[in-house]
Amino acid sequence: MSNSTDILDYDALVQEFEDGLVNNLRRHGVGDDFLEMWVPDPDPVKGVLNMAEAAESFGLEQISMQVSQTTIPSARHDELLKALGVIGTTSITTDPGQFVVTVRIGE
Repeated sequence: MSNSTDILDYDALVQEFEDGLVNNLRRHGVGDDFLEMWVPDPDPVKGVLNMAEAAESFGLEQISMQVSQTTIPSARHDELLKALGVIGTTSITTDPGQFVVTVRIGE
């Protein structure tokens, strides 16, 4: 298993993915190899869960994602923690306008 210590910018990756749908036919080319398995969801909680599941499938031990409070407001943080809890131990660190969600996969 490998361990990712970089914090992924969820909002930027969604934008890159959507831009890639217009500009590329196959590989969306948004960074790490495991992201080739990821497809965002119109519901951002499900989209973050999908990214964590892709990391799990790729054998990562941990994933951290920065998400804007606009994308997932604090009122949905409990929903997000519950969804990600099936993958591993999850925590959220909040900053003004954004938060970082970390999943320690398999714990």
